[in-house]
Amino acid sequence: DNPTARVLAEAELDFNLASLAYMQATGEIGGKKDPTKFQAVVAALSDYPDRYAKSAPALALYAYDLLARSHVELGQRDKAEEAYRSMVKAGPDSPLVAKLSTVIFNSHYDKVKALSLELDSAIKSSSPKVKEIAADLANARRATVAFGRDYARTAPQPQYGVLFIALTNADELRAYARHAAATKSEERLAREEKTGVDTGFHAINPVNGERIPIFVADY
Repeated sequence: DNPTARVLAEAELDFNLASLAYMQATGEIGGKKDPTKFQAVVAALSDYPDRYAKSAPALALYAYDLLARSHVELGQRDKAEEAYRSMVKAGPDSPLVAKLSTVIFNSHYDKVKALSLELDSAIKSSSPKVKEIAADLANARRATVAFGRDYARTAPQPQYGVLFIALTNADELRAYARHAAATKSEERLAREEKTGVDTGFHAINPVNGERIPIFVADY
């Protein structure tokens, strides 16, 4: 009886059961998403890395990934970020890091978009909840800003235009992004005159220290 082999087998079994529950929750198995099952995934994986980090480090990283994704599905972005940072600490060079940072950032940005729409609706209807929604939106933007640093640093192809919009709350940027997205790439390339919108951000030229304005452009 090999204790190491036994622990590794237990780690694989526990992870496979949690992974199966996650696929059932997302609808990958069964064909229908069941959000009520994400909590079971969280319960199964919350202490998994502590139990198996030494015996099964690769599986521990995947456990952090599924744990964070489940927290995202449950709207628990702060807990998703905790799992993400634990993953980065345990395996900073893992390809899972970049993918997970994108998932979490998109979740933050989706929250910002939803609250922006809710605020617009509340203002139009003179709802008494305008101040409350505005405060929630400000908090959501701050959370997006905070995590945006990780996203910009780790994502393989970060959507900088989306990031700038989330950070600046610029109506002009949002309108421009919607217009560009609605225009076919062939049409944009065919136009002689290129367009763009100043983000309000600057980059520093490392050669001469000059501040260079950063634009969101459609080419």
